[in-house]
Amino acid sequence: METQLSKINTLALNWTIVHKIDENSPFFGFTADDFKNTNIEIIVHVRAFDEVFSNTVVQRSSYVSREIIYGAKFISMYYPDKEKNSTVLDLDKINEYQKVELKTSDAQRS
Repeated sequence: METQLSKINTLALNWTIVHKIDENSPFFGFTADDFKNTNIEIIVHVRAFDEVFSNTVVQRSSYVSREIIYGAKFISMYYPDKEKNSTVLDLDKINEYQKVELKTSDAQRS
């Protein structure tokens, strides 16, 4: 599957890997019920280079159908501090999401 960005040169903050669902996606035309009623597993493999330790870091994760939240997006985990001099990374928001309104073309497929 393709993602919006195929390569990222720095991981200074958190990143959300985004797979655009278009006519090239295996999920194109899927509805919320399709995700619930289909046995899906998405395997994510991220490889990065940690410049601080001069080491390659590898992370693997797996997500199954019941973990997919249809019509939602992650909430940003970072924001500027009060003086706007630094960026705050709020790890308490690591799994927080909000529901989003689907576009008309997306809703027609649902």
